[in-house]
Amino acid sequence: MNVTTYRIGEVVGIVDLVEKRQPVEPRTPRLWYVLQTWPGKEAKVMRKLDDRGITAYCPRVRKTRMRRGRMVDFTEPLFAQLIFIPDYMMTDDICAEMLHFEGVEGLLTFGDWQATLPECAPGDRLVSVSKLRHVRHSTKSVLDMASVRELEALAAMPVARRRRLFKTGQLVRVVDGPFASFRGQIERLDSRGRLAVLLDIFKRVTPVVLDEGQIEAVTG
Repeated sequence: MNVTTYRIGEVVGIVDLVEKRQPVEPRTPRLWYVLQTWPGKEAKVMRKLDDRGITAYCPRVRKTRMRRGRMVDFTEPLFAQLIFIPDYMMTDDICAEMLHFEGVEGLLTFGDWQATLPECAPGDRLVSVSKLRHVRHSTKSVLDMASVRELEALAAMPVARRRRLFKTGQLVRVVDGPFASFRGQIERLDSRGRLAVLLDIFKRVTPVVLDEGQIEAVTG
């Protein structure tokens, strides 16, 4: 029997990888399951899922808040304590692994019903999330994951491109922060959604910089 021997570094053949390569089709989920985390642990759980190669989605939004006397920009989850997992990842092994991650409370259920969200919902179906305690932002309804992505994109849109909710000279009331319940008049607006409001504090007019989300219009 003849045995062919080769030396290290010797070329023995060529394989056309381009010809052999098959097109990779992206996996599109039909449903998304909802993983519930402990409060404030969404980012930590997302890092763990990424490290384990588990596809997950946690939509985030930009916020501005007064901290120690100055406005600070930051991001937070659109839905507090909720992470979405595509159905093709929900094998028995992966599901058991996820439920043992630190910071995971479990899969979101309502009684015997397993909470899921369709990728694209039929027009006659509606999954309402407005009354869930997990929703940090005011939303009337969420039809499907496409609606969730639209909410995230809207929140990420620069303030200068959004419809302004207030105008110069308008009377407003502060509803959040250290000046809550004070009334005043908008002096000016900027492109970042911040407003200079003249507040009547102890009979003195004081200019204070606030975010749109911290005030409401005074009617009547």
